[in-house]
Amino acid sequence: APEYMTYAAAPMQYTAPVQYVTADPIQYGAPITSAPMVYSSAPVQYSTAPMVYTSAPVQYAAPGTAVDAFAQLDTNGDGILSREEFAAGMR
Repeated sequence: APEYMTYAAAPMQYTAPVQYVTADPIQYGAPITSAPMVYSSAPVQYSTAPMVYTSAPVQYAAPGTAVDAFAQLDTNGDGILSREEFAAGMR
């Protein structure tokens, strides 16, 4: 007769659950009070007036005098920068 093998583990035997003892809660820092918090100074009042600029905006170059770096490198004006154009511009 063939011999049968059982691959399952033997049933587990459990013990009674561990009983934990609850201790009194630990209090850290100052005791909890129900009094409202009092600040030492009054809150800051900010102005609601809009900011007014007294000088004209700064311009770093006269209009129309700025030269586009790409336009300088693109010597044939086709809108594509070839390796030769780039190399010539880097000399």
